[in-house]
Amino acid sequence: MAPGSTTPSSGRRIETVDLVAELQSLDHPPYVEQVFTETLHTLALYNFRHVRDRAPTMARFRSRGAGSAFRQIGRIVTMPAGVPMEVRGDGGRVDAVRCQFTPALLSQISGRDHFATRGELDACTDVRGRAARLLLESLGRELAAPGFAAAAYAEAIGHALIVELARHLQGAVRPARVGAGLSPAQMAMLTDYIHAASRAPSLADVGALLGYSSRHVNRSFRRSTGQTLHSYIEDVRFQRACALLAGEDLLIKEVAWRLGFSCASNFAVAFRRRAGVSPQAYARLHGRAGIVAH
Repeated sequence: MAPGSTTPSSGRRIETVDLVAELQSLDHPPYVEQVFTETLHTLALYNFRHVRDRAPTMARFRSRGAGSAFRQIGRIVTMPAGVPMEVRGDGGRVDAVRCQFTPALLSQISGRDHFATRGELDACTDVRGRAARLLLESLGRELAAPGFAAAAYAEAIGHALIVELARHLQGAVRPARVGAGLSPAQMAMLTDYIHAASRAPSLADVGALLGYSSRHVNRSFRRSTGQTLHSYIEDVRFQRACALLAGEDLLIKEVAWRLGFSCASNFAVAFRRRAGVSPQAYARLHGRAGIVAH
């Protein structure tokens, strides 16, 4: 998001250990062309009732695993943590009910902690289903007029929303043909290994984990997910970079080293290519003024 281009007005907010719920009213310029990046997984219900004759808002994720075409967004949108979302469309005032949650909470409830495949990211731009809408509307009413045990109520709704989101993604992503890709157990082993690795593993490392050649694993992974294994590893590394920049005051060279880059300049170039801003600018946008280039 370009600094100063969108102004959030005051809204009600409930925050727990793993979840944030909030009401927002966003005043956009007449035409919006921005990149948004969330530090937490975010599920949002938008209301455009203040805007007449509004053209559809289009969006795409800046991820190698996502499609390159813009897609029309629905009233309910999911923004995975650390994945930039490029938005184009008419501006004006937009009301939103937002529920944000940590990867740890997502993993605890749904068994996953990320959304990285092309089918999943495409499905995030329009989360359909009456249950998710009713839950977010109920959350909005609670935020507008909190009652007894409002935090517990918001947390319960947030847990239910995560279940609905997981169901939506399962239904939206077409399963791979039998024998065409990796088994669910192999996928789980592979993704857990990539996320647990302190640095980005090589294709040979992943192949050795499953007992196959890197070429075979890459081909099978692509058949299962629609993206290459290399692009998936880079997506995970980028999400980790966003988390480090937003979560700690670190030297850029320290972030680069943790992610396995040979030098800070290579990391800075790669990060700017994905996020549209430098690592320092991204850190400042998320309140980490102490981060420096060297």
